[in-house]
Amino acid sequence: MNRFRTIAALIAVSLPLAHAVLLTPSEAQQQGDRACTPLDNGMLDCVDIAPPAPGPANDPSIEPLPPIEYPGEQFPPPTTEAPIKPALDPIPEKLTGNRLIIGWDIGFGTTAQYWEVWDNGELRMRSRNFTTRRLAGSSVEGAEQMTETQVISVQSGVYTLTNLPEGRHDIEIRLCNTDRNGDPACTPLKASTWVGAQHAGADDDEQLTGQPSAPQLDWLPQVSTGEPVELAWNVWWGKPGRYWQVLDGDQVLYESTAFKEVTPNSQSAGMTLAGLPKGVHNLSVKLCNQLECARSEPARLEVLLPPEGTVKPLITLNRGTPDSVLLAWALPQAQAEGRPDSWRLLDAVTDDPLPEPLGNLRSDVRVCQRTDAANPGVTTASYCGDLRLPMQVATLNGSTSSVRVAVCRKEECVESDVVSLLPDQPAIEPVPASASSVSRGAPRTASSTTAPAAEIDTPTPTPVPPAPRGRFVLPDEVLDSLLDERELSAPKPSRR
Repeated sequence: MNRFRTIAALIAVSLPLAHAVLLTPSEAQQQGDRACTPLDNGMLDCVDIAPPAPGPANDPSIEPLPPIEYPGEQFPPPTTEAPIKPALDPIPEKLTGNRLIIGWDIGFGTTAQYWEVWDNGELRMRSRNFTTRRLAGSSVEGAEQMTETQVISVQSGVYTLTNLPEGRHDIEIRLCNTDRNGDPACTPLKASTWVGAQHAGADDDEQLTGQPSAPQLDWLPQVSTGEPVELAWNVWWGKPGRYWQVLDGDQVLYESTAFKEVTPNSQSAGMTLAGLPKGVHNLSVKLCNQLECARSEPARLEVLLPPEGTVKPLITLNRGTPDSVLLAWALPQAQAEGRPDSWRLLDAVTDDPLPEPLGNLRSDVRVCQRTDAANPGVTTASYCGDLRLPMQVATLNGSTSSVRVAVCRKEECVESDVVSLLPDQPAIEPVPASASSVSRGAPRTASSTTAPAAEIDTPTPTPVPPAPRGRFVLPDEVLDSLLDERELSAPKPSRR
């Protein structure tokens, strides 16, 4: 425990987020105006955005009256209104380059305190900087224009996304206000665009365009008892696609660019769906070229029993910066019964929460797309969280710190496998429980004890007779009398 308290102190002085350039996705979502660019190691390269200049205000000597707080119930109760939905500039379906200019206007209504730009589930910008722009079509249709007038927006925002990688980009713009408790009330705007290959001679974009043919699902069982299900589909004759998605209703579970067979007029692919939660699932496949897609007919699958085995969060460790480690976890949405609301780090040896702040219960759970090296070309819609730890956490006192992650939804939690914070060293497995100390929640029985994982052959030491200990040495006459009593009390063999 002392070791982890030292770790907590190191974190408090080692990670000054206000001056950080490389941030984790969870750190970037905290308060602050910044612009971020994703990196390959899961970190975000962020720069601070200067706050807007203060507007016209009263003389500093004039102090406003404090707000009146009523102890009883108020009617109507105090609420914070979300910004009105703005008018978004048209976003092209396909970009000729790798930059996108985003703009919006509010002509009237409730304005925003700040606004954000998200790209494929990652925060790219948060700012309190706004502008005003001239609104087009300000005159009434058919009316005679007597004088030249200009209508200016109440509030506008403009931002340019640069260095966009090839592929589909789901853009979300959020205009937000903050209530008394600090919770945001946001109005979202969504749009999608496609960034083509930027290298010369990229003919693939020109060949795979237009809406593909609708895929046909192979036979699926209507009832499952929790075992994995093979989902396969075919385009027997028609136009192939570039990528495909697996959907449960309208929720995208997986996206893949891997195919089993591809010809100019046919295509097929498939995957194994494991860990589907209990309930009814309407599965379908969507085949896409850029932003044009065709969807198969849905197939109904009812899972009667919980999935086999335990659903576990998947842990990855990357070197975030030269002096820190990025611990990230992901729980596939296809295997979760709902969105988790909290998570924390546990000591791998005792299975108890780590001391604060390492073991704090965290609520920064987000939606992300996770890639798996074992399945190239496949991304999984997941619930994710991350935490950056200084290298001192893993190398303190020359030992390996092993932890596990517990992800919770209400009162139910699932725990990951044990991981070492040093990727090059094995994790420390939990110590087997003894007769006086059993695992949490396990009954205190003799079967709770476990044998060591392996036995080491060592030479048996020669027994050494105990040395006499002073006042406990018996006199010879006493010892003789004891031996005589032993012979007298020994049972005699039967003559029969």
